[in-house]
Amino acid sequence: GFPYAAPVNYVIMDGVVYIHGRQIGEKIGNIERDPKVCFTVWERTGYEDCGTAACDTTTVYESVIIRGKVKIIDDPETKKKMLLEIVEKLVPGKTGMDDKKIPPTVVYKIEAESVTGKYHKPLAGNKVHMK
Repeated sequence: GFPYAAPVNYVIMDGVVYIHGRQIGEKIGNIERDPKVCFTVWERTGYEDCGTAACDTTTVYESVIIRGKVKIIDDPETKKKMLLEIVEKLVPGKTGMDDKKIPPTVVYKIEAESVTGKYHKPLAGNKVHMK
């Protein structure tokens, strides 16, 4: 009955977000019960000095929030393509894949129903400290 958020590795293929995981656990149990998800990514690029007091700082960031439904992908070729893409993203230069590792991995496709975002860009004249 609680909201559930889990950090995941993801990749974007053909404009669609894909994630992967195991065949058991809280995430897959929740998805089987209700495929609705909220997927959020944010990046902090630094902070902005807005004055001299301690509270006169603001985070400089960009974010995206995708609400939609998750679909489990069963097609072995799509799964393999996604897994190779995520390896390339996280560990560039690694190639090849043991095909025996594909079936036990669950690949999820997020079918977006809405995409929104937030950001804070620094104001002109304020000093920005990059991350």
